[in-house]
Amino acid sequence: GRMAGRGGGGKIGDAAGDAARAVMKPGPRIWNFGRPEGTDGTVSSEEEQPEVRRLAMMLLIRRFEDHVYRAFIRPWPGRTRPPAGCEPAASAIGGFCHLYSGQEAVAVGAAEHFRPGVDAYVGTFRGHGWSLALGTPPRVVMAELFGRVDGCNGGRCGSVNLADPRRGQLAAAY
Repeated sequence: GRMAGRGGGGKIGDAAGDAARAVMKPGPRIWNFGRPEGTDGTVSSEEEQPEVRRLAMMLLIRRFEDHVYRAFIRPWPGRTRPPAGCEPAASAIGGFCHLYSGQEAVAVGAAEHFRPGVDAYVGTFRGHGWSLALGTPPRVVMAELFGRVDGCNGGRCGSVNLADPRRGQLAAAY
């Protein structure tokens, strides 16, 4: 994919795609927000329970953050060296990266009462979980973290200033 401002051609985009695919990979049913293959599309009473939806979102946020952590500390997934033109010590995720692990219930609980178009969330530097809980697709958040133009801010905000104004999430305030 096209890159915005982080250098390295399409190589970082490939890593972002790999990380996003790993998060969205079908796994146990609770991770898979789509209907499992072979079902008629009906919703069981278990899936209608808000507690199950909340737990599924908390698990998605935790799994997402696990992948972000791995991408941040292991700069170039699947490579022994960085792509040509990139610094050897550079991470695939530029700048700082503050994870939301351990705080999943806060964003999920607050998002339950969030009124789109009425409420706004003014974030901190730990906004990944809030983005997901407020409905930003994981692929879009991951693209933003990797500096891709298909991120929620065109790859310009990264992790620390992550925002999705269309969903009521404003940039971090210090």
